[in-house]
Amino acid sequence: MMVRQAHHKKQKGQALIMVILIGIIALIAVVSAATLVISELKKNTAVSFGVSQYQTTYGALENALMRLLRNPNYTGETVILGSSTCTITVVGSSPKTVESRCSDGKYSRKIGAQVTFTGGVMTVSGISELP
Repeated sequence: MMVRQAHHKKQKGQALIMVILIGIIALIAVVSAATLVISELKKNTAVSFGVSQYQTTYGALENALMRLLRNPNYTGETVILGSSTCTITVVGSSPKTVESRCSDGKYSRKIGAQVTFTGGVMTVSGISELP
């Protein structure tokens, strides 16, 4: 009888250890999955804000090109678009270099273009993102 009780207690101890090990493994899996999800969310948020800032900067460049078309002596300005502050500069004579830099304090983008006037016609070339 004594042998049976000792064997029964040993089985209970083994079962408890197995439950604890399974619980630890499950906890590690959940923490790993949560860490991966959080990392991906941060990466996607950064990409989303970067794309949004690019669109804002491109919009400011388009605004500058329209102003330059209406007034060939336009030299630039600072505009606020949403939470971004955009600085537009126009330098040179032929070709003119138009640059738009927008920043919201965390993300910053810069886009430039080359503009020439020939016979009263404005030609835009070389629009590209700048470092």
